Amino acid sequence: MTYLYIGIVLAAVLLIGGFGLIHYGRRYYRQYRAETGRVN
Repeated sequence: MTYLYIGIVLAAVLLIGGFGLIHYGRRYYRQYRAETGRVN
């Protein structure tokens, strides 16, 4: 049963960490898109 909780916690941490990294990595792209007025 302990491994189940460890797995759930690890999955949650990886998901949140992944979203955070993507958000962090795309901030320059969003800034560039805002400056140039690109749609896609």
